[in-house]
Amino acid sequence: MNQHKYLYFTLFFLIYIVTIALNTSLITVVYKKKTLHEPMHIFILAWLFPFCSFAMYLSLTLRLTLCGNNIYKTHCTNFDLIKLSCHDTSVNNIVGILLLGVYMFPQFFVILFSYAQILRICLHASKECRKKALQTCIPHLLTFINYFFAGCFELIQCT
Repeated sequence: MNQHKYLYFTLFFLIYIVTIALNTSLITVVYKKKTLHEPMHIFILAWLFPFCSFAMYLSLTLRLTLCGNNIYKTHCTNFDLIKLSCHDTSVNNIVGILLLGVYMFPQFFVILFSYAQILRICLHASKECRKKALQTCIPHLLTFINYFFAGCFELIQCT
């Protein structure tokens, strides 16, 4: 892994640059095309909110002085960087937990609510409809729950 770190960095940096370029081009198209202004306000706001919160959290991390340089994982998270700091990181931890709550938990509950509504409707549908819905929904729901709890355990390990 260590011998390919520059290749991995370059690959993911290029993906990041392409993502930024595509988002910028989307914003530019919406800005120039007047008919897209009204329906796209929500998307621009949704794009700006994570960008601003990321910038705020990044500025909190950049102010820290690092005392170490070893991260014993295959990937680097912001929490891992914060743990390398010599200074008090309680502000970073509080803001990180708040942002986590703002981003993760509402999405989790909306998705669970959506699946509950689908399953509720299926109870009143035909047997074949219930079977198809369950064959589709249960694997998606189990995968999503697995992903959510894996993310939670990753965060618990970081603290």
